[in-house]
Amino acid sequence: MELRLTNEESMNFSREHSEAMLLSMQAIEDYVSARCCIFNNLFTGLTIASQAIEKMLKAIIYMETKQKFKVKGNDRHKPFKLKEELKQAKDYNLDRFDDLLKRLYGYYQARYPDNDDKNKQLLLSDINEIDELWIYLIEIFPAPDEVKYRNVFFSCLFYNPSKRLGYHKWLKFNNKALQTKLPEMKKRSTFQIILLFVFSLFIAHGYGQSINRASGGFGNNWQINYQLGDLMINQLQRE
Repeated sequence: MELRLTNEESMNFSREHSEAMLLSMQAIEDYVSARCCIFNNLFTGLTIASQAIEKMLKAIIYMETKQKFKVKGNDRHKPFKLKEELKQAKDYNLDRFDDLLKRLYGYYQARYPDNDDKNKQLLLSDINEIDELWIYLIEIFPAPDEVKYRNVFFSCLFYNPSKRLGYHKWLKFNNKALQTKLPEMKKRSTFQIILLFVFSLFIAHGYGQSINRASGGFGNNWQINYQLGDLMINQLQRE
């Protein structure tokens, strides 16, 4: 793993891309809610899943174009239309999800019984394709590791207190698309959480000088912190 940003630079990046970061956070909340509903046989989960994908696509558009999405009217809720707009800025090879992206808008329109363009069939089994698309969007989200792997999606997966909130359960429950990605995600996310919560805490509470002395004067060097973090990850993996 390569460390490119300090904590201050990571925070500045998040502030500079605040619209995208806020949208992505809402998208993550929607995704967790959708999975909880779907696996409890509540068809509303499909509507919420459409919103999750819509918001994540909008967040990626913000990141790539540095401006708000351009689609208007009902099109702004159509994941397929948003994918097409994103493709003009950067092609992320999302065309293979076209059928699902079009179906998702039909699920969104199922909010009201008199919407003529709602899906006639509500298929809870579509969650497998939705999971595959979601994990792909999380992976391609154009942010440095120092920002991406500290967000609520990864902290809910790997940071124990989140289990009490139910996020951990519903993110992982029968999530086939996620399973093969977990080892690498855990390594990258654990590394970032260590840097954010351990080293920042040490420095904030005046322990930077102790680290400095113990490391021969290089305690605040990010390369040293990287090496220490990687050693801790290796220990976690052995356990």
